[in-house]
Amino acid sequence: MKRQRRRLTLSSNRNTFLMKFLKKDQDIHFLKGGGEMGDIIRNKDWSDTSVGNPSQWPSSLRVLLNTLLNSRFPMFLFWGDEWICFYNDAYRPSLGKEGKHPYILGEPAVVAWPEIWPTIKPLLDKVYKKGESTWSEDQLIPIYRDGKIDDAYWTFSYSPAYGVSGLVEGVFVTCTETTSKVQYLKKLEQSEEQLSNALEAAGMGAWDMDPQKGTFTANKQAQKWFGLTQGPNEDLEDVYSTILKEDRELVRRAVESTLSDQSDGNYEVMYRIRGDEDGDIRTLRALGRAWFNESGQPYRFNGIVQDVTEQHAIDNERHKLISLIDSSNQFIALADPEHQIQFANAAAIKMLGWHGIENRKLLDFVYEKDRGKAEKLLAVLPEQGHFNTEIRFVNEENGRPLWLKWNMVVVKDPRTSEILGYGTVSTNIEEQRAREAQLELALDRIVEQERKFRNLVKQAPVGIGILKGEDFEVELANTTALAIVKKEERQVLGVPFFKILPDTQETLMPMLNEVLMTGKSSRGTNFPIVIEKKGKKETRYFNFIFYPVRDEDDLVTGVMLVATEVTESVLLSNKLKESAKQFRNLVIQSPIPMTILRGRDFVIEMANDIMINEIWRKDKDEVLGKKLLDLFPGLVDQKYPELLNKVFDNGETLTVKESHARIEGNDGTREFYLDYDYAPLRELDGTVSGIMITVSDVTDKVRSRKKLEEFSKELEKQVYERTDLLNKTNLQLRDSIRELEQTNEELQSFAYISSHDLQEPLRKIQMFTSRIKERSGEKFSEKDEQDFSRIIIAASRMRTLIEDLLAFSKTSTSLGDFRVMPVGDVVQEVKEDLSDKIQATNATINSTDLCVIKMIPFQIQQLFVNLIENSLKFAKDDQDPVITITSEKVSGKNVSEILLDPKKLYCKITVKDNGIGFEPKYGERIFQVFQRLHGRNQFEGTGIGLAIVKKIVQNHNGGITAESEPGKGATFRIYLPVEGV
Repeated sequence: MKRQRRRLTLSSNRNTFLMKFLKKDQDIHFLKGGGEMGDIIRNKDWSDTSVGNPSQWPSSLRVLLNTLLNSRFPMFLFWGDEWICFYNDAYRPSLGKEGKHPYILGEPAVVAWPEIWPTIKPLLDKVYKKGESTWSEDQLIPIYRDGKIDDAYWTFSYSPAYGVSGLVEGVFVTCTETTSKVQYLKKLEQSEEQLSNALEAAGMGAWDMDPQKGTFTANKQAQKWFGLTQGPNEDLEDVYSTILKEDRELVRRAVESTLSDQSDGNYEVMYRIRGDEDGDIRTLRALGRAWFNESGQPYRFNGIVQDVTEQHAIDNERHKLISLIDSSNQFIALADPEHQIQFANAAAIKMLGWHGIENRKLLDFVYEKDRGKAEKLLAVLPEQGHFNTEIRFVNEENGRPLWLKWNMVVVKDPRTSEILGYGTVSTNIEEQRAREAQLELALDRIVEQERKFRNLVKQAPVGIGILKGEDFEVELANTTALAIVKKEERQVLGVPFFKILPDTQETLMPMLNEVLMTGKSSRGTNFPIVIEKKGKKETRYFNFIFYPVRDEDDLVTGVMLVATEVTESVLLSNKLKESAKQFRNLVIQSPIPMTILRGRDFVIEMANDIMINEIWRKDKDEVLGKKLLDLFPGLVDQKYPELLNKVFDNGETLTVKESHARIEGNDGTREFYLDYDYAPLRELDGTVSGIMITVSDVTDKVRSRKKLEEFSKELEKQVYERTDLLNKTNLQLRDSIRELEQTNEELQSFAYISSHDLQEPLRKIQMFTSRIKERSGEKFSEKDEQDFSRIIIAASRMRTLIEDLLAFSKTSTSLGDFRVMPVGDVVQEVKEDLSDKIQATNATINSTDLCVIKMIPFQIQQLFVNLIENSLKFAKDDQDPVITITSEKVSGKNVSEILLDPKKLYCKITVKDNGIGFEPKYGERIFQVFQRLHGRNQFEGTGIGLAIVKKIVQNHNGGITAESEPGKGATFRIYLPVEGV
């Protein structure tokens, strides 16, 4: 039969493998081995078949046959146009003992398999024509063997076998007969059906589930309970829906656990369902097993369901009874007829100090000294049926005896009256016995205690009195009570209470009568009583309690009064209320936003208008009495709840600076930066009951700073870019500094020359002009006299200038002997040095306690000389000079008018006078050398004095400022480091 073949492209590896067999070999070594079938193939005459002699078989057939014969797995091969049959020893048993073997070897398939040809022919055609493999599992394919046609089941695969040309030359078959397996499964199904019938007869449900397909079946009883239909079901939720909600998750977890790869496959769970037909609640017990394949996957899950409703109810009742007995504080135990303990509850075990009841008997309860009594009681118990006595048991752990009320009863079979055992429900009377002993002791002490009580009452720090009868006559009044009413004991005993304090009758009489009538105590707080002392009445305040006094028959015969004076606390409370009122007014009228929150819920008790209108931006009715976090829910996700709770818990004041807040008011949400002060509000007992919040709006400041920070970043960038330029400039500056240092040296030389070498000629000019004037003074004309006077004045000015230059040169260095000393000592020395000038000008110099600093003393002395002389020089003509010198310590970081080291502490010295003053624009100019604000004829001087002052301040790494207005005096502020340079 002609068949269409498909040409396939062979891989290089496969070509290489097959090339080994392309050479025609005249031997048949490829048939070597192969057991029985190998031997039959080698000895068969193949010349009459379509495949011919084995030596001429193509290499592809040789390879396939070699594989087939040497495999222990059942294999079959159809080859050539006639599908010639080959098979191996493993396949041989499937052909039977008296069947097709061995005659089908070498036969065409249609001859070898006529009984199944309609089945296998389409499969062979599919493989030949399309080159596709097939797979069949547990398929029924009858076979002729052992002289008959057998129903046989097979699991097999047909695969294309390619020739050297790349065409399908044959069909390679691997197969396994599964007849035994299929027959076993059928028998299993029959057994399961029988089991299902038996379960239904027993009123039990059964189910069978395929976990991989998600389908399950159930017998009629299970279908009835769970409301299922007959046949496969696919939705487990139908089952879960009938289970009570409280048990549903329990069942889900049990099923999932059983089907997990960690499970041992066993399934057991108890749950309740509501019947689909009758709606009754049933308790079901499910037992089952999951079955797993070799890969650990569950392929079957089946089991049974049993209705255990009645048994479950009985068990519950039994457990309740056992739990009740076991949780009882009574001693409960059961023993058999031989007195062997069978049960003891937890209370009994604890009392006896036992760890178990094994091999224990009734007499093991009893304390050794009482055991003889117990033996006698137990001996007559079967006849008497019960006994009740007080006896001592023993705690085995500590050896201590304890008293019990021992009740024993005989337990009998109700039908036969046979003794089944003995039971005891006994009470621990250890405490009762102890109380009785204590009571006897207490009775002995009552008389003594009563005596002590009366003494105690008399000495008590609170007022105590006993009033008898309807007239409330005073039977007893202690020392404190007598002090309250300002009376002696003889003045009150036997006297009606309201004759002693008549002003209280209207208020207290009804209360006392009610105590007599009802026998219930009554009390009053902060009660005002007018008390007269030495003819003067005054109101005092008391807390009191009226207790009923009873006789032996429990009848109320009088009233005991206990009173405590609280006058001071009442007056203090009134003051506190007034203070609270003032405090509330302060909060309301404060220009700073403030609010008070009360309680853990932070209820807004009060808030001033600026808080409500500007921060919260809501109406007053909207906020007062509301919870802060309910009113502003946006604050919940911010940090404020945590801050408020922290203040409430710790009771400590908390300050938060520049806190960012988003507050939703009636005009929308606004962002603020706020400074908060949280202060806890406490009650009299110290507990925190609220929080006062003070708010400062610093939004503008924060935003400005942020803009400044952005500017600083930009500035930093520019600084970085100019750093290179600055480095170059520094190199140039270094050269300039060297030149400046050289110039300074020359200037100092000049100053020295000016102060020393120039003074000598100047002295001679002054000396000779003086002599000339003395000798020829009368001969001078008026014009000569004026010229000569000018010469003398000019020489004097020149001398003063040279001396000032010398002083300035001395202050041009910070080198000197630094010493720590009070500035006040220096000022005092200067005042003594200038005493003549001070007296001449009628000046007043005031100086308070001044700082102690590290200084160069002679320079600081020169500083104060120049400043004081300057003030005296520029004093007003019509007013005596007044100079005030003060000082204080300040941090450099807090000074804004000049640049100081922010890390240093400075002494700020202020020198203030009441002189003529100067224009503010000259505040810097006056410290320059040779700078004068007035003419020489108006005020003498060289213009160097204040320059010297500034130089001295600079030598001390300090700073100086001058402030003035014409006619209002001048103020000099000097900043000198406390610790020196």
